[in-house]
Amino acid sequence: MKKRAHGLVAATALITGLALVAGTGTANAGDWHTYRSGKAKFNKKGDILTVKDTRRDHFGIRVYVNQKKKGAKGYWDTVARCQVSGYGKKKVCNLNLREGRKYQFSIYVYNPVGASELGNFYSRA
Repeated sequence: MKKRAHGLVAATALITGLALVAGTGTANAGDWHTYRSGKAKFNKKGDILTVKDTRRDHFGIRVYVNQKKKGAKGYWDTVARCQVSGYGKKKVCNLNLREGRKYQFSIYVYNPVGASELGNFYSRA
């Protein structure tokens, strides 16, 4: 799999403006990573990813779980995805990840027109 494209041209400008906080970080058990349109948290115990839509904006929140691709510097493979759409809705995903590996969690805001990355955080399973 090649590097993931970060959104569609038509929707990028509109969607990118929705991010309140963007960046990278390291996840501790139960830490929420909060953005203007939603939030996500990963708990190592049970490999549970929780995603919540926190804004009435007709956009959803999608989290891609990525693992470094062996032998390809800077490339990641998507191994799981969790998403939710609808103000106040929450989804809990049991990921069943391989123990001891480092994962990247890429948070996107999306709608049927496109998606835009809000940020990333990292954790070991």
